Amino acid sequence: MRAAGAIALVLGGSAAGCSLVAGLGDPKVFDAGTGSQRGVFPRDVPDGAEADATLDGDELGSVLGDEDALKEANATDAPEGVIAEGGFDSNSSACDSFDGGSPLAQAVAISVASTHACAVVNVAPGSPENGTVRCWGSNRDGELGRDPCLSFSSRPHTVLDRALPALSDVGTLALGEGFSCAITTPATGFLSCWGNVPVVAGEVTRDPTAPEYLPSLMRFYNTQLEQIVTASLSAAGGCASRTDQSLLCWGMFASGTTRIGNGGGEGGAVNAPESFEAVAVGRAHACAIATRNGVRDVECWGDNTQGQAGFLGVSSVGGPAAVGVSQCGQVTQLAVGGDQSCAVVQNAVNAVYCWGSNASGQLLDAGGGSAVRRVAFGSMSDPKEVAVGDSHACARMTDGSVWCWGDNSASQLGTGPPGPAEATPSVVKRRNNALLQGVDRVAAGGKTTCVTLATDPNVRCWGANDYGQAGQPPQSMPVQYATLVPW
Repeated sequence: MRAAGAIALVLGGSAAGCSLVAGLGDPKVFDAGTGSQRGVFPRDVPDGAEADATLDGDELGSVLGDEDALKEANATDAPEGVIAEGGFDSNSSACDSFDGGSPLAQAVAISVASTHACAVVNVAPGSPENGTVRCWGSNRDGELGRDPCLSFSSRPHTVLDRALPALSDVGTLALGEGFSCAITTPATGFLSCWGNVPVVAGEVTRDPTAPEYLPSLMRFYNTQLEQIVTASLSAAGGCASRTDQSLLCWGMFASGTTRIGNGGGEGGAVNAPESFEAVAVGRAHACAIATRNGVRDVECWGDNTQGQAGFLGVSSVGGPAAVGVSQCGQVTQLAVGGDQSCAVVQNAVNAVYCWGSNASGQLLDAGGGSAVRRVAFGSMSDPKEVAVGDSHACARMTDGSVWCWGDNSASQLGTGPPGPAEATPSVVKRRNNALLQGVDRVAAGGKTTCVTLATDPNVRCWGANDYGQAGQPPQSMPVQYATLVPW
């Protein structure tokens, strides 16, 4: 039985005049900052945006492959495109068989985990490369869609398939530690995964005959998962929203679901009167955009020891319960990971609200409570999308800029050398202090962030790069600015 309680909204900027009503507990304080983003949610691409396949010499840069190359990449006057070759891509050149695909491909979706990243690309109408996936970074578990004898790659590799030359017809991605998943376009909505996929015995499984590094259709109680709109997985389990707006969960996130199947597991359809549009899971909690009694809100459940599920005075929440951010406007996007949750809320202007852990002091003050916070962007106050990493977060603005805050120990903020955590968002930069502009998607995972641009075919990344996940020669030195990942 849910007990209602009011939550005081702590504002990072000017007063918003809204108060939150929680599904559980007493007045409480939430915060802005940690987690690895899981799942991919609806994006808005600027109307009329066209891919610009022309890259000048400054963008392509040099072909370099040692620590000095990465130092040069971090220099403010360095060329943007520094690509790893030879030994930097694999500890066994015999298994590399690099296939990066067309250099003119346009990235149309992006997802980032702690040690690797992937993008969905299109090339041209009718091209067989449309809807294929390219991944880079660690491949120790086959998460790049290649035999793990290729231990890592800073060059994007096209994900292979069992029956076709490459996995295709992909719409969105969902990445986690050591694995990757793809959702095919809405006509089918199949969920395929590869790498060290977190299966749950008796609930969610993959084809045991398929090599781990090749995509395999996921099965839910021996029934193929299909008509999936969004999916999010972690080592503890996962959830998937469907075209009929139902929600399926398994593993740790199955709390509050209906028992189905013959295996005696707890996974099943969430037993609640909501319709679900999108879902994301963190370390041990989950949140979804849901509509209940005509009200569209964020609902969370699971571990709540740091307020990440949205309630005070309880260590866990047993089933989906409304956080109440809908009182501040229309919820348009959600990002969850680790022990943190964030949402974009649309009103007269858009705003980002976050709650959960304050492990890196990424709140708007130095306090350590767990309070819902409106992130203060100063004069730039119209965010469209938010992404979270382990202990940092980034927001994409309507003008195409990106602002980041939180942990900066690996240059996660994209403003230069590593430094202390920052509670106040800073705008991400490119070379010569030029601002990163034209961004239409942002994704974060671990200590790395990547973006796609509306008028540029390539991806740009910054932050941790120890496995080449930022698209540069793998080194302990982070990538300090938004840097081109050459196809």
